[in-house]
Amino acid sequence: MNSFSRFDRSRQSGDLQIAVGNRLAYDVGQKTDDRHDEHPDTLIAISNMGAMRLAQGQWTGVVDLLAPNEAATRKAFTGANAYRLAKFLMTLGQARVRRDEFLAAETNLLEAHAIFAHLPGTNRSDPRDCAEAIVDLYSRWNTVQPAQGYGAKAAEWLRKLNQLRAANPAN
Repeated sequence: MNSFSRFDRSRQSGDLQIAVGNRLAYDVGQKTDDRHDEHPDTLIAISNMGAMRLAQGQWTGVVDLLAPNEAATRKAFTGANAYRLAKFLMTLGQARVRRDEFLAAETNLLEAHAIFAHLPGTNRSDPRDCAEAIVDLYSRWNTVQPAQGYGAKAAEWLRKLNQLRAANPAN
């Protein structure tokens, strides 16, 4: 009988992902050749690292990891690959919400949602995930700055989110 439960294996896998991600972040931080900074594979890895850290609740360094790469990501991922830009912006926006950088987060999240909404073949959960992040943004913003209209914006985006959920219940 295997002595590791599924939870233990999953946790170990997560620990391995963190170790690999931390090594990647170190390697990216130790760049010696600027030509590789804007390589699409490097940008994808950085974006994925930010998303993984955010998903694991380690959001404090995500903005510092992603923000310096925003211009290169915008340049690298256009057209059919714009979904990668949208995912990058969504992660950056979510991290900015956690740092109470609401205006910058709003810009990132609204742009990401617009990209997701207009791309054919986008994963159906991406616009929903982004709408959830926008609801979270306005809810948190309303808590910090009540009576500024952010509660109404949260309610508006919650309606949009519910429409997205109803249109695509699976996935």
